[in-house]
Amino acid sequence: MKFHPILLVGLLALSCHAAPASAEDALIRKVIVRTGIVENVRTQMRRQMEATRSAHPELPLQTWKKVELEIQSTQMEDEMIQVWRKSFTVAELTEIDKFMSTETGKKFFQTSQVLVSRTAAVAALTGVRIYGVLQKEHPDKFPQDLKSEDQVRKVFESMKHGASAGGASR
Repeated sequence: MKFHPILLVGLLALSCHAAPASAEDALIRKVIVRTGIVENVRTQMRRQMEATRSAHPELPLQTWKKVELEIQSTQMEDEMIQVWRKSFTVAELTEIDKFMSTETGKKFFQTSQVLVSRTAAVAALTGVRIYGVLQKEHPDKFPQDLKSEDQVRKVFESMKHGASAGGASR
């Protein structure tokens, strides 16, 4: 059975237990909203929902309205707060909030997804080069697969030269 990302995110959300609201919760909510994490997750969920909807046109509109209500639910934010609570102290959250108020902080979080994607592409290309070394040294144990190497290189090049978020390009 193949899991769709929207379902996986939902299952992960169910594994968290919400605690009563507090000043710490309010600070975490402020930080996760300011970073755009909540809207980024919602955007990804909507993209997945539209892809799933296209694959299942027989499902009624009412189903998709219910899915959208779940995406908009504040329960997801409440559960994210619990995840952040386990990772950061109040002092750290205060520093993150302060950083997010600066232009550099805003730029960092606007470009962070692009940076993560490009960094992953660099890691994948490095993996291709490492596999190339293994292929040259031990061709009997590491078969050559030019198709996947070409695919990784194409993805890397498109990410390396693609448009960047926040206007940062190098």
